[in-house]
Amino acid sequence: GTRLTFKQVSMRTFSRYIPFEALSFLGDIPVGWHDKFSKTLVVPSNYSKIDVQSIKLAGEKYKKKMLWKIYFWVILISSIFSYLWIGFPRLWEIIDVLFMLSAFFGLYAFCWGKSVFPKIFWKIFFIFFLLWNVFQQYILPWPEVVQKTIEQYIYGLSQPILASINFILLAPFFIALYLFAYSDKEIR
Repeated sequence: GTRLTFKQVSMRTFSRYIPFEALSFLGDIPVGWHDKFSKTLVVPSNYSKIDVQSIKLAGEKYKKKMLWKIYFWVILISSIFSYLWIGFPRLWEIIDVLFMLSAFFGLYAFCWGKSVFPKIFWKIFFIFFLLWNVFQQYILPWPEVVQKTIEQYIYGLSQPILASINFILLAPFFIALYLFAYSDKEIR
């Protein structure tokens, strides 16, 4: 390793005062924000350059998975609020919740490198989930509460346009489920 600069020492010191900084160690790679923000990494003096490089590569993989995890939480929370707002006035909403619960298990397994159900289940589920979303978004009429909100706040946008916007927002969801189902690579 090398000696820290004054800027790095300052960043490490001030980063420790961030509320909940201690929680930054709870990720897959336990590196605190004080190390991330100062672009430093404290390692034992007997570590070789290869050991340090392997830690850095693991950190890069962690960053990529972190974006998926953030997406998971954003979509999960927005879905919960959406279902609370719409309710379950028809059988279609109940079917949709069952599909989404299963899909969230798959997204969770993809983001956190878990194995949930065999791959064949996810291959079949992905196809049905995609078909269900096309049917539900483009063919079924939307619930009355959604139609009233669209008429009141989103003038002139038709159901197909709003469904297309929804598909764009859910595109990472479909991509993750596809990768999880059809990738031959190791989950982690």
